[in-house]
Amino acid sequence: MEKATRLATYFLFALTAFFPAASALTAVFGYKITLRYIPVFAMILAVLSAGSIMGHLIYKPKKMFVLTAVLALVSIVNAALLIFTCNTPTVIIGTLFSAICCCLLPAVHAKRLAVRITALVLSVLMLLPCCYCGFIFLIFGNIGQNTVVQSAVSPDGTLCAEVIDSDQGALGGNTLVQVRETYSFDAGIFEISKKAQRVYMGEWGEFKDMEIEWKYDNCLSVNGHEYAIQ
Repeated sequence: MEKATRLATYFLFALTAFFPAASALTAVFGYKITLRYIPVFAMILAVLSAGSIMGHLIYKPKKMFVLTAVLALVSIVNAALLIFTCNTPTVIIGTLFSAICCCLLPAVHAKRLAVRITALVLSVLMLLPCCYCGFIFLIFGNIGQNTVVQSAVSPDGTLCAEVIDSDQGALGGNTLVQVRETYSFDAGIFEISKKAQRVYMGEWGEFKDMEIEWKYDNCLSVNGHEYAIQ
């Protein structure tokens, strides 16, 4: 069972690191990754994390401190990304529970009391911002909401212009116009697409009377003003 616990930890590490690593890698090349079924993914992480902490407490596989320390850090980054991507109660609770379990793992393997205490203190300090944001989302819900109110596809069908109502509640809002590519790589459980290019940002409410029109394949008109799309 010690070997099974070790393998389960490797698998948990791979799942936990997937979204942060993929987000960073795609961002370097100007793309973004969108996960589907995030609540399901969050609950899978929570279950695996709970099983992992139990396995480590019972069987205590050797030489796992470095891996579990890195896992703790990655789990906090992953929790932050998932919560800000999809702040439903299931995602918030699942990812935070997973991060807490992962942050306990280094303390299990620390041989010295001072190292164990240091690991726990650092984990708590790094987890606090995630827990605070998760609490705010649970109490107040999604503070900001972007709604596509109008769209237009370019003549060659490769680009799509979108007028977005960005409602930030008491903080106000904006009217945005962005252009995205219509093609994306769809892998079923995730999608990779080119980052949208923001063409215009104005006052909230402008979207009600806004007119967008493609003049050419790479030329968009917003209320009569033409913008060249790179």
